[in-house]
Amino acid sequence: MRLPQRSHGRYRAWRGSLSVLLASQACTLLLAWLCAVVVMVAERGVQGAAESAWARQLQADIDALPEDGSLERVLPAGDFEVAGAAGITVAGRRRVVVRAAQAPTGGVHPAALEEGAGGEGEGEGEGEGFGGAWTIGLPEPDEPTALVPASAIACGATAFTISGSASLHLDGLAVHGCTDTAFRVSGGATLTLERSLLSSNKAATVATRDAAPAPGVLEATDSARVYLNGSEFGDNAALGGAVMRLGDAVRLVADTSFFHHNRAASETGDAGAWVGFGGVLIATGRATVQLSGCVFRDNSASERGGVADVRDDARVTVSAGVFVWNQAPLAGCFHLTERAAVVANEAHVWVGNCENKRRAAMAGILAFVRHDATLVADGAKVQGCEELGSKASPRAEQGGVLLLYDRGAATLVGCLIVKVLGVVGALLFASDDARVTLTDCHVSDITAKESAIYASQKVAVRLERTTWEYTTSDLDLIFVWDDVSLTVVDCTFLFNEAPLITAYYGPRISLTGSAFEENTPKQGGAAVLFAADDAAVEVSGCTFFKNTGKSTGGVFALDGKAELTVRDSSFSENKAPVGAVIAMGVDGGAPVTRWYNVKVSGHQQNSRGPIALGDRAFFAAYDSTFSNNGATDGGGLVFAESSHKSKGAVTLRFERCAFKNHRSEKEGGLLHLAHAFDVHLVNSTVTGCRAEREGGCIYVSPRGGGGGGDGSGSGSG
Repeated sequence: MRLPQRSHGRYRAWRGSLSVLLASQACTLLLAWLCAVVVMVAERGVQGAAESAWARQLQADIDALPEDGSLERVLPAGDFEVAGAAGITVAGRRRVVVRAAQAPTGGVHPAALEEGAGGEGEGEGEGEGFGGAWTIGLPEPDEPTALVPASAIACGATAFTISGSASLHLDGLAVHGCTDTAFRVSGGATLTLERSLLSSNKAATVATRDAAPAPGVLEATDSARVYLNGSEFGDNAALGGAVMRLGDAVRLVADTSFFHHNRAASETGDAGAWVGFGGVLIATGRATVQLSGCVFRDNSASERGGVADVRDDARVTVSAGVFVWNQAPLAGCFHLTERAAVVANEAHVWVGNCENKRRAAMAGILAFVRHDATLVADGAKVQGCEELGSKASPRAEQGGVLLLYDRGAATLVGCLIVKVLGVVGALLFASDDARVTLTDCHVSDITAKESAIYASQKVAVRLERTTWEYTTSDLDLIFVWDDVSLTVVDCTFLFNEAPLITAYYGPRISLTGSAFEENTPKQGGAAVLFAADDAAVEVSGCTFFKNTGKSTGGVFALDGKAELTVRDSSFSENKAPVGAVIAMGVDGGAPVTRWYNVKVSGHQQNSRGPIALGDRAFFAAYDSTFSNNGATDGGGLVFAESSHKSKGAVTLRFERCAFKNHRSEKEGGLLHLAHAFDVHLVNSTVTGCRAEREGGCIYVSPRGGGGGGDGSGSGSG
């Protein structure tokens, strides 16, 4: 509609007045905002000046103290800046306490580490928590909540320097933003951090070939003392060194503290001292570290020791700790060398601690131990990584739980180890005079591409009162060679899907009082032991029940110059196409075995007898009993056959033995002998033996050979 001329003029006048009014109001609002900004900046400047003045005043008060004086101050809520390269300095015998005006919230609580806390029962359980389901028969503990202090200290370089016999006690504070070591403690001084948070500190100095890098948070030397109680170290870093470095007889005691996402990174590629060692700490020079009720999660090192590098006679004690998803290419948790020691006792849990949280690293879960260092773990609960690494990097697959070299030693007592995956030595890789003992342990669900335990070059391995079950490997459970000593006492091996022991080149093996039941290798081979090349094996007081070999040797297979002695043991219902109990000399060599007071019974439906002997094999049994054995092809008890080109005959000798109820579906109800052989039955009895075709007791192949007998015996059937 078209407005009248007068009305249109009024509209234009009204619109012009409105524009002027809006412009005037906008200018007023803009001016008010600018004034507020100026006031806020001024207030912040005053506050910053006040906060810096607080630090200067604290230093002045400390300096005014007498040599052995004491001082206590309360830090208000806020963020207070500490300037200067040395930060606040406490020296002499002065004692300084700084407390937050308000107590912090959150933090580690001892209840978070107790069995049953934060879980819905035992066994597998899904949940966020520490990073997935646990299967170690222990409810997952509550993840520690973040510590939130109300008062904080921000430092440009170093926050505090404590020296002489001085002491500094911080209670309920946060320290952050340091670009050099936050705390330097030396000369017998004492630092106590109680319910304090140290986060986002990053030491920017790097190592040279002559000097170690600066640690990210704490450096303690010269008999200093450090006490951490309910404190938290998170997101701290050092470009080459650990978050903490302890040396020269320093003592560190940490109680119910939380260490997470700390890292020692090698960003320069410099090959200087300790580059990328110890994600949380380096302990050296006879330092002692006591960790009680602490949690270590997602700490990392670019080279060795996702949690710690321990060396030069330093000692670390762990009680009731939790180690989860710490990682390094070598040693997910501890790297020990030069006579160092780590002792972990009471209830402690190790989960993952693998490279990139998934791939099994070298010594992924527990430690890399070498050069006369020692690890002792009592009551550990250990769970492995989620999957195997690639075959393209086999070096990163050695020692999924433990890696030992150069006289390193490890003792595991009362430990539960489950779901560990690896390539060579998924549980243990040991070499060069290392020593390892497992006592009262339970090992289950180990998966290895090659072996669960790999030991070589004068290593000593002792397994005592330990149960192994549901282990699988493409090769074997335990591989020993080159003058290794393996001792197995009162152990139980159940339902494993790999040959249990493979021995080459002069190892010494002792199996005593142990039970081997229902072990069935997936890829063939003897279910319990394959020995060759000068291996020496002693078996005493053991039972072998329902073990199955896929090809040759249900329980034992011997070749080369291996020697096996069996005493006071029993074999029953084992299976293999050839030699359900033992196969000897099948691939050549001249193996020897002697059995004393042994019982062999219940081996039926195997192609050839439970004792299968090939070229130059020597088998002798004394004071033993053989009953209810049989074969579908030949030799209800023994099938002996040497090749035409053999330089020596099969030797078979029985003294004071009893044979009862043996059966062959073809020839040789008791013995099937072919080609060159030498047989002696001395003062023995034979009853109830029969064959469906020929040789109800003994069958000699018409293809040739010879035999001998001496002594006296009796038989029927």
